[in-house]
Amino acid sequence: MTRKNIISAIALGVAIMFLWSAISGCYHPQKICIPRNDEEVAKEWILANLQCERHLTPYSSWIDWADYCPAEPLGFFVLSVKRGSEPHTLFERVPIELWQAFKIADSAGHFFATEIRKPSYHFRLADELTADAPELTCKP
Repeated sequence: MTRKNIISAIALGVAIMFLWSAISGCYHPQKICIPRNDEEVAKEWILANLQCERHLTPYSSWIDWADYCPAEPLGFFVLSVKRGSEPHTLFERVPIELWQAFKIADSAGHFFATEIRKPSYHFRLADELTADAPELTCKP
């Protein structure tokens, strides 16, 4: 896939999200309260309560699938590995553009390793946040 096609696909994704927001009347970020005591509990909550899109990666040697769960303005990225251990399988504050690019990348594993597996996207547990962090001050 050419760079021009990748950029076009990303632009289309952004346009679709904008139109969906305009149609649904949802202009402001929705405040959601995700359990942050355990990453597995948080992952289960996200997959059960948000509308996620799954992308299978049959040609990847180690990634089974990935889900993107929008929580405006950014989203959660959930990773399922085929074997071995990946220390982080839940990521937050991931832009939709990164998700769109992941789905069309030549190598899902390489794209994940270079673009998503960054400390800035790691899901943070409650003990990694300050007591007044927005993630902890929401009301369910």
